[in-house]
This record gives sequence, structure tokens and C-alpha cells, in this order.
Amino acid sequence: QEAAMAWGDDDDEEEALPARTETAVNEKGFKTVVEWSRNAAEQKVKTTKEIFVKVVETRESKAVQGRVQRLRNNRFGIAGQEKDDSNVTIVAHNDERVTLEEEGGENDTQQNAAKASMSEFAKKQM
Repeated sequence: QEAAMAWGDDDDEEEALPARTETAVNEKGFKTVVEWSRNAAEQKVKTTKEIFVKVVETRESKAVQGRVQRLRNNRFGIAGQEKDDSNVTIVAHNDERVTLEEEGGENDTQQNAAKASMSEFAKKQM
């Protein structure tokens, strides 16, 4: 026999968590992300993050644009004879915008340490 369930008891043990939600970027450049998870005591935990979104646009020189166009149009050898593009690989620059998301504020020590190590690495590469 099953014990009678009280009104507050869960009817199924594996209750699904709500889906992750994300708001659009507001006028200040922030978006809000809400995620749900379970802690060690199997309780629902709601995590709300406010993320700064920065749009970075890159420019490409005309020489590079011309080279990419020539690679696309001028095929040679076996590739020039085939009409099928399934085996052709051309690496080109992407024209779409890239967004960088930044979590936390200025006091985020782990993120600041990562930025410092990346800037040191970039200096060594030059």
C-alpha cells in the first residue's frame, strides 16, 4: 500500500528544472540570464547573472578580401574539374559580428587574473 500523500508532497521524484532564460540586451549593454540547478540537498537553486555584452567589429584589409575571393573562384587541378563542392575546404574570415560576454565586476579576482595572464601572453607573442 502507498502512504497517503500530503498536499505539499511532490508526486514525482525527478521533477524537471525550468529552462534557462535569457533577456535581450538592454540600452546599457547588459542582459540577464536565469539558470536553475540542484544543490547537494537536492533543492532547487536559482542563479541570476547580469552579463555585460560588448560588440566588437573587426575590419579586413582589401588585400585579404581579394585573396579570399580568388581562392573561391579560381580552382585548379581536380577541384577545377568537379562541380561538387563537398570536398572543397576554404578557410575565410567571417563577416558576422562577434559579441563578448563579461560576467562579474571589477572585483572578480579569477577573471582579472585570467586577463592579466592573457595580456602577458599577448606581449610575449609580439
